[in-house]
Amino acid sequence: MNYMNSFTLKSTENSNTYFVGMNTGSGFVGKYDDIINEKKLTRLYIIKGAAGTGKSTLMHRCAEKAESWGCNVEYYLCSSDPDSLDCVVIDGKIAIVDGTSPHNLDMRYPGAVSEIVNVAGFLDDSIIASSKDEIISLSEKKKTAFADAYSSLSHVSSLALDRYNLSIRAVDLDKLERNVCRLVSGFKKNKGTGTRREAVLKAVGMKGCCSLDTFARRAESVINVSDVYASAYHYMDVLAAKLEREGFDIIVSPDPICPSLICDIFIPETSILITTDIYPDCSKRINMTRFSLAPSLSEIRGIMRLSHKCSEALLSEACEKLKLGGKAHFGLEKLYSSAMDFDALSKYTEKLLRSIEKRLKD
Repeated sequence: MNYMNSFTLKSTENSNTYFVGMNTGSGFVGKYDDIINEKKLTRLYIIKGAAGTGKSTLMHRCAEKAESWGCNVEYYLCSSDPDSLDCVVIDGKIAIVDGTSPHNLDMRYPGAVSEIVNVAGFLDDSIIASSKDEIISLSEKKKTAFADAYSSLSHVSSLALDRYNLSIRAVDLDKLERNVCRLVSGFKKNKGTGTRREAVLKAVGMKGCCSLDTFARRAESVINVSDVYASAYHYMDVLAAKLEREGFDIIVSPDPICPSLICDIFIPETSILITTDIYPDCSKRINMTRFSLAPSLSEIRGIMRLSHKCSEALLSEACEKLKLGGKAHFGLEKLYSSAMDFDALSKYTEKLLRSIEKRLKD
């Protein structure tokens, strides 16, 4: 039993697509520090502006143009709205990011690396001023809705950790570790250094629960670890540690509500994905019941089922609150969009593209 079963799979157009952060049991957790190393960048463009002012559109335009130049582009979606971009990284040299709330980002090396792109400069202030009361009302509604959602998600996270800690009683760890060793021994010899990095593939947002197929698109082989009362997380823990010891470079995708737990492990060198998600074309399935200690499992089954039902109800409540927040957010988008001079923004984007192209060539 796993609330991940309620996540809708979103097909990605690019095999380098991830979420920029997560709405977790501890509030919003952004990953800019993992995504962006400002010391290694040629330029960091930090976009400032309200919802509906064309930030995502600007990033899409830059990303598409960069791809037409033959560049490698990484896309990072908004965790609250998977149809919106929050960040693109071009050839590891240029990053364009949304630096407004909740992922506030300031310049560390102004002028030398980072610069502010203020799209609010293309707003008609008189139109915005006339909508002041409505903007304040919608902003407060969005703030309240998200706060309520985070309260529910905090309980979902606590219950998930409780199940994780309780399920260890019903797992034969020796048998599990032997299975992991056999599995890893079958992987082709590695050339890595045992490096682990994190990429966010799942998010709970204003449009519900979403899971990206980024790893699945890149994988030549998919191994499913079927969950039994949160026991799959223990398998993923042991497997990740074993792969690192054996020198495999891995990318892990965390549980979006309880990020200390691992949902997916991708091994780029072997193109193997090990996941707790269920894919119809899995090449191998590992059923966690084979590692279950029947007497202990019987003891915890009742509380696990109750915990799971509570989690489902709380997650549903959180999603409803986030949808309310979304209603306010998209209302704000409509207001700000009506005040934007998009022709001027388009001309600015062309100027920005010329600057990016020059920096990529230098």
